[in-house]
Amino acid sequence: MRPSVTEQLQGLRRILDDVIAPELTDSYPRDILSGVCATLESIAEGWQHVPAFLDWDIRASSAVLAHAAKAGHGVDDVKAFDADPYDLAALENRHRETRAALERVVPAIAADEELGALRTQLAELFRERAQRYPLKVAWRPPVGQSPQ
Repeated sequence: MRPSVTEQLQGLRRILDDVIAPELTDSYPRDILSGVCATLESIAEGWQHVPAFLDWDIRASSAVLAHAAKAGHGVDDVKAFDADPYDLAALENRHRETRAALERVVPAIAADEELGALRTQLAELFRERAQRYPLKVAWRPPVGQSPQ
């Protein structure tokens, strides 16, 4: 498929940088546009890795939820999940459900003195999640400005 999704995203970012940015005179809109362009760059570079990340995060979060359920913290919506790697909407929905379940159980994990190992597992999950997240946006100076 030409242009590819990546090429389309890169093309949109170039249009914003090359056509729109030079027309902006106020610093605030230029800063906002710079952030939008940085986000488009990040999406162009990482969108292909999102399904694998979502699948990994669902499975890793579900493991924490299963341990919490064994400890009696009432997580009853942990269920097996076999992902269709081509169904991104299903992955996103399941990811949203899993993360919501994790949010509900975190206070119980934090409050239960006997769940130190599970708190460690949870902290490791969050640390690894941040490292694996495929859409990392780095600040960049607005077009026409040099880095400080």
